[in-house]
Amino acid sequence: MAPRSAAFLHGRFYLASDSSSVTARRLRAHPVAAIIYYENHLLIMAHSNVSFLEKENSSVAGLRREWTEAFNGGHDSLRGIDTFLVIEATHLVAFAAHPDRYPTAWSRPAT
Repeated sequence: MAPRSAAFLHGRFYLASDSSSVTARRLRAHPVAAIIYYENHLLIMAHSNVSFLEKENSSVAGLRREWTEAFNGGHDSLRGIDTFLVIEATHLVAFAAHPDRYPTAWSRPAT
């Protein structure tokens, strides 16, 4: 089984997965990844280190609540999920097709 869904929460990507998936096993052996996230004309590309958040971790309960809210009550989307792959970017690039739709606090002055 591959990771089933992903979310960008609090500046990190979270991929819901079964720890026996090929992707999870590969990332345990080599915990680096590149990810592309595209939604609503917003593109985020990241190179990153990967860590794992196992279901026994106390942080998972809060993450599950946020996940359910983000996916409009889709608690079934986490059935069979026993780990989250946490992707924290070491390099991050974003592109917005319509930057006026995003808060000005996201912009950075040109240097």
